[in-house]
Amino acid sequence: MKLIKFRRLNKIIWEIAFNEKHLFAKLNGDMAEIIMPAKSWIIRLWRIFFPMKEMKKS
Repeated sequence: MKLIKFRRLNKIIWEIAFNEKHLFAKLNGDMAEIIMPAKSWIIRLWRIFFPMKEMKKS
């Protein structure tokens, strides 16, 4: 399980959420500084060789 660490902009204390759904429930619309866990090395390697392409508007 990867933990998401976040801090509300109006508070000093860091808090922890267990997933994105839990994070949004705890924030309840508040702004926060969020530290997401790193993706696995396989995903990072894939994105180096096959970067996401930008979508162009016609």
